Amino acid sequence: MVQKDHCSMEIERMNVRMFSLESERSWDAVASFCEEVISQKEAQEREREHDPLAPPLRRRRVGRRRRQFAAALLPTPQV
Repeated sequence: MVQKDHCSMEIERMNVRMFSLESERSWDAVASFCEEVISQKEAQEREREHDPLAPPLRRRRVGRRRRQFAAALLPTPQV
């Protein structure tokens, strides 16, 4: 994996923003690209969740364990 410095990543972000604002077609191209990347990442995550050899934190939680985990993630009400 190639490491990129912060400056070059920021320049790439600026280029994407400028490109996406050039026209509706450009915006659609960026949106389509983003949707594809997100879909691929979600598919990879599903594969990790279903892998029986994956570490416990990567596996999908079912039943009572899933409800407890979800409840632990909910923010506590501020009074």
